[in-house]
Amino acid sequence: MTNEIEKQPDESPENAGESSIFDRLDAWAGDIEDPGRWALMRDVLVFQGKLALDALRDLALSPISIIAALVGFFRDKDRPGRYFYPLMKTGRRSDTVINLFGAAKHAGLDMDVPEGPSVDKLVAGLEKIIVREFETGGLTAHAKEAIDRAIDKAHEAARREAENLNAHIREETDRFRH
Repeated sequence: MTNEIEKQPDESPENAGESSIFDRLDAWAGDIEDPGRWALMRDVLVFQGKLALDALRDLALSPISIIAALVGFFRDKDRPGRYFYPLMKTGRRSDTVINLFGAAKHAGLDMDVPEGPSVDKLVAGLEKIIVREFETGGLTAHAKEAIDRAIDKAHEAARREAENLNAHIREETDRFRH
């Protein structure tokens, strides 16, 4: 097992400002596979949808769990958890169905794939429909290329901005040292 400290950039005072936040993120990311731009866009959209679904589930479970606990507590003194614990089992099953961090499998991380129904299986079915539409001309290759070009421009602008920001930080650090 490698030592995490060895992977971090040198943060000694004489090297302050020489590594950017992006250098640190690159070191932290390590050998995570990158499935590409379109897979990332899909995974971010799916993740946001799953976060929303997870939040709605949590909002519903909060008052329901209190009611289930109170009803069980007052209705059955021998088994006060008779309504609460089945609710926990249902909540756990919903965790499996939502599989919030399932996109990590696209980056080569070892993730358990849930058995039975899941949001991931629903998304995979929708993705197959979209791919089929693309292949039959429903979503034109021209539109995909235009989106790719726009993303490339945004990526280049962000890279230039990050370089400018790093240069500014170095200048300010040097000015502070002297």
